[in-house]
Amino acid sequence: YNPYTGTWTTADPLALSVPPDYYIQRVLTPQRFNRCAYAENNPVNLSDLSGLVVIGYSGFGISQEGSSSLGVVQIRSQLQKMAPDFIPVFDYRAVGSGIQFIKNQLKYDPQQPIVIYGHSFGGSSAIDTAKSLGGCGIESSLVVTIDPIRIGLPTTAQDISPVYIPKFILEASNFYQREDTASLGALGKGGLQGYTLKGPGKISNILIKGLGPKAHTRIDNDYEVQRAVLQEITRARNSVK
Repeated sequence: YNPYTGTWTTADPLALSVPPDYYIQRVLTPQRFNRCAYAENNPVNLSDLSGLVVIGYSGFGISQEGSSSLGVVQIRSQLQKMAPDFIPVFDYRAVGSGIQFIKNQLKYDPQQPIVIYGHSFGGSSAIDTAKSLGGCGIESSLVVTIDPIRIGLPTTAQDISPVYIPKFILEASNFYQREDTASLGALGKGGLQGYTLKGPGKISNILIKGLGPKAHTRIDNDYEVQRAVLQEITRARNSVK
């Protein structure tokens, strides 16, 4: 940026690519060196100011991934207040879409750190996404899971044995609880309690207490949990500055 002329003189390598190639700098179109025009006159919503790829996954029983009542969406809103990035929140079944979004971002800046977070089944989807990326040789800087549940009901979801996190997930933070006794409801007897993580990387398992018999459905909306998740993702953001 040249403060004397008030113009941008180089392309922004972190501009959003949704749909692919649409907002990316085109060297044969000089007007796109104008930062505002480059982002279709909407640089607040159509740029990645943090230099980070972040996506989230919602859990079971959620038909609207964008619902403001979801903890994962509330976390996204808080992140966007700090840096107005585009952060998609996918349904837990849309792992393929999450993987494709990340790969699209990396086409234009392969050095961007990747952060993936999710609640419930979405926690498992976050791990599955990172594992799929790892199979392509792509490391994930941070995976954050909130009471992750194995996908499947009711017996699979009630398996709380640890899940292995491979080395290409550099860091994983897991927030889980052991109080839920009622979240399954008509789907089966008992409650839902998140599994823990293990593996060779930097892994943190944080036990959350005091949420009551429906702790699984409350944990992602808990203020302290959301604050801790935000701190983890903010730390990853700060590491690229």
